[in-house]
Amino acid sequence: MTRLLLVGAGFAHLEVLRRLGRQRLAGLDITLVTAEPATAYAGMLPGVVAGHYLKNDMLVPVAPLAANAGAELILDRVVFIDGERGEAELASGRRIGFSICAINAGASARPNPDAPDPPFGWLALKPALAFLARLEAIAPQLAGRPMAIAVFGAGLAGCEMALALAHRFGDDARITLVDRRGSTLEAVPKAARPALFEALRRHRIALREATDTVPDFAVLATGATPPAWLGKTDLRRGRDGFLQIGPDLRVEGQDRIFATGDIASMAFAPRPRAGVYSVRQGPILHHNILALAASRPLRRYAPQSQWLGLIATGERHAIATRNGLALSGKVFWHLKDRLDRGFIRRYRQHPEAFQTR
Repeated sequence: MTRLLLVGAGFAHLEVLRRLGRQRLAGLDITLVTAEPATAYAGMLPGVVAGHYLKNDMLVPVAPLAANAGAELILDRVVFIDGERGEAELASGRRIGFSICAINAGASARPNPDAPDPPFGWLALKPALAFLARLEAIAPQLAGRPMAIAVFGAGLAGCEMALALAHRFGDDARITLVDRRGSTLEAVPKAARPALFEALRRHRIALREATDTVPDFAVLATGATPPAWLGKTDLRRGRDGFLQIGPDLRVEGQDRIFATGDIASMAFAPRPRAGVYSVRQGPILHHNILALAASRPLRRYAPQSQWLGLIATGERHAIATRNGLALSGKVFWHLKDRLDRGFIRRYRQHPEAFQTR
């Protein structure tokens, strides 16, 4: 019996479960450990904040996928992995042995920048459900009065969230996008910058190196940091602190531990962290888990260098980028909407009707 432990329910693991559900493998005992009963698709988070979707529209319930694959679902957190012994420890104290382990547990938000604490606190974009819960808790307290919001980090995630908040709160909100690199949108694809600058101007969002006042609340979109429990393990990590993996998606120095998504660092093909990689790693991970269990050759993962980027700009409007070109308009929001809905339906065992506002 091969004991497969899946740590986290990121989209690489959801793809593994989806494929195992289509064709179960005899002799494979599967356990999935995740802290949340549903996985949020971060690509739809700005649309939820802007009011275009309900929260449920961006969620994939984990239990149906696990049940269909014959996996035991444990709602808990892994706090330690012993690669040599083949054992994981959970926050509850339970220990689980494994023959093969795969980690797709995401990353944590970076600590607060060196700035005064806002009255309503810091809202980290990761994890998405915690961010939404905090936003929904404070929004009624700010309704109907002028408010100041700061979004730290002018990458794509920060820009999309600033625009979504501007659409949601309208003229009541004065929003500042803060980035220590200045007002160049350096972290955004070059071709998209003119259209994105125009969207920020249209929504009266200021771009600054620092805030001149203390906002009512601040959003952290400054990137990711590895979860603290990784530092307690002997698993090899890169300079950035994330698990260092090879082309077959195994953690370097480990024969039976894989890692994918934000928690993994691809030294063999460096790329910025983006959800598209976790999604594309899923089929290779599925193949390699089964190949390792059967002592067959593993496949190499080759990350793409170009893909279609669709950047939401608050209202039902988006910027499309690919191969150094950019176009913008309502048609690209509808394209993004169709692709995002289709992506979520792929993993829902019983797709509910979307409720678009």
